[in-house]
Formats: sequence, C-alpha cells, structure tokens
Amino acid sequence: MEAPDALWRPVDWDESVFGLRTARIALTTLSRDQAAAILAEIRSWGAAVVHLLLESDDDVSVRVAEEHGFHLVDVRVTLRWRTADAALAGPPVGVSIRRGVPEDLGALEATARTSYDRTRYYHDPRYPRDRCGDLYARWLSWSLEGGADRVLVAQKEGAAAGYVTCHGKPEDGDGSIGLLGVDPAFRGAGVASALVGAAQAFFQGVPLSGATVVTQGRNVEAQKVYERAGFRAHRVQLWYHLWL
Repeated sequence: MEAPDALWRPVDWDESVFGLRTARIALTTLSRDQAAAILAEIRSWGAAVVHLLLESDDDVSVRVAEEHGFHLVDVRVTLRWRTADAALAGPPVGVSIRRGVPEDLGALEATARTSYDRTRYYHDPRYPRDRCGDLYARWLSWSLEGGADRVLVAQKEGAAAGYVTCHGKPEDGDGSIGLLGVDPAFRGAGVASALVGAAQAFFQGVPLSGATVVTQGRNVEAQKVYERAGFRAHRVQLWYHLWL
C-alpha cells in the first residue's frame, strides 16, 4: 500500500535504525473520523509504531489521540532567532571553532551517542537504549558527510569538545540548527554557547533572515543556552507514539 502523502507517510530513517516499520501521521490536527481512517490504513500497511505531532493548544486533537491509545512522549519547543537582532559574542578563551569534516566522526561519535537522553526516543521505553544512541550517531555521520550545510566543531585543550549542525540556503529564509552536542568533559565551560554563536554567524553570512532550533520541554538547560543567544519561544507542540 502506498501512503497518501497528505495524511501519513513511512519513516524510513527510523525503520533503518530500529528495524521497526514506522509511520508518521502528517496532520497536526486530528478529528475522530480522520484518526480512525488513517490508523486503519497504517495497520494494513503493517506499521509497528505510529508517530503523531499535534499543536499543544488543540484540546480536541489531544483527546482524539488519547482515545486511540497514543502516549505523550515529548513536548516539542521550537525557538526562533532573527539575524537582525544579533550581537554575537565570540568563543571564550581556550575555545576555538572550526569547520567539521567527516574524519571528525571518530572523536565526536561518543558525544552523539550520549547527549540526547531527553529526547522522545529515550523517553519511550519500547525503544532500545543502544539503538537510540545509534540514531544520533548516524545523524551526526550523515551531517558530516554533507547532509548538513555546515558542521562546526569546537576545539578545547586540543580535543574536539562539541559540534553543531547547521541547515540553510539563501532561498530558505530561515535556517535551522539540527544537532548540538558537547562532550561531558567540557560542559559548563561555555562550549555550547560558543557553538550556537558560531552557528548564528554562519546563518548571517549565508545570509538568512533568521534560524530556528527544536528542543524538548524537559530540556530546560538547552532552552537557557538558546535564550541567552537571542532565541525566543516560537511554537509548542506535542509528540505522541502509538505501538501497534
């Protein structure tokens, strides 16, 4: 069965990582009739798990999701920054920023595997912990191999201390930060803020009108890093999973 693009679609990336046939409902508001029809198609397709992202202020859709057995796994917070607002600070003493290359994966992979334990995959107990780490390691590898428009790496004490992946082309208007990760040994030393500032400088140079970043409602520390850099809350949504 071919998934109708307007209603749901397969998530090939997740299937390749977890070995589970995964579908995502493409709507952010959901009526009872839509939910029943879409889930019937997805069940026929053979999905093991269904992902659903809803607007946080849509109580009707939330109730529909709950009635069908969806479980809340994350509050998705999107923050936005405008390049016109920026007064960018340079990295702290002892931290330098350079462009990432594929050969950096070896030094950065462990950070990717251990930096995202507040994401929805880790907070859904049906996903194996080691496979969750695989997902982010593969995401970083894909970014370094050209999937991101720019990967920036922070150097401190001669080591790769962290990274940020940047996406954005002039015709896009807004860019976006994909992954931000800091080696645990260098956290609290201003590395995350330095990487965010370097990403902002990249977006200004493209040039782009602004940039967005997504984090978790439970990840208050990340929100503070972005807010200090001038990002402001832009949208709040709810991630749900349904296991079939």
